[in-house]
Amino acid sequence: MSATGKGRQRRTEGKRRHQQIIEGTLRLIARDGIRAVRHRAVAKEAGVPLAATTYYFSDIGQLLSEAFTWFAEQRAGAVAALQQRLQDCLVRAESEPDGGREQLVEDIAGALAEHVIGQAAAPEDRAIELAFKHEAWRDEGLRALSEQQERRFVADVEALLEKTGSPDPYADSQIFLGLIYRLEAELTFGELPAADARRVLRRAVALQLGLPVPGRPVPEG
Repeated sequence: MSATGKGRQRRTEGKRRHQQIIEGTLRLIARDGIRAVRHRAVAKEAGVPLAATTYYFSDIGQLLSEAFTWFAEQRAGAVAALQQRLQDCLVRAESEPDGGREQLVEDIAGALAEHVIGQAAAPEDRAIELAFKHEAWRDEGLRALSEQQERRFVADVEALLEKTGSPDPYADSQIFLGLIYRLEAELTFGELPAADARRVLRRAVALQLGLPVPGRPVPEG
């Protein structure tokens, strides 16, 4: 093999091992918590020599930062898919003579419900999210990364709400995100039925759009 070929092979192997360490770190966090992340534990989980973790990552802080960044990038795909679906809902509603408000409630609530239920189906990912949020409170570098991701998500939700006619898109975005995070947590770690999550989201969307929503019947006597 030529020197160029060997160099390319080493780079490929280096990227593969770097990724092994990142993914091993995330598995460790999901199973044992962020405090379990130590070079030796990560090396064992990732199936690499101990020297590899210190070669690619100078300290635990760098390792956590890169692991969080990679995890957030993977999660961004699900968020982008949700945003595109919500945009499609708005475009369809705009083509209706009356604005299609009632159908818009069903479409948006359905999209949000599928998203939160899908998120809850990956409890390891939700555990990683919570671990990083907790650690971000302690670590300035992680806090900056977390806030950057959150600001981007808030801005996207705010823009969507503005299109629905919200009088205060920023405040409403905070309300909706709080509700979504709450439902994700309850579906993942609690005992909230999916049907209840769908009902809550439908009511929230209808109220946001200024449409009446029937409440649950009150038992007699």
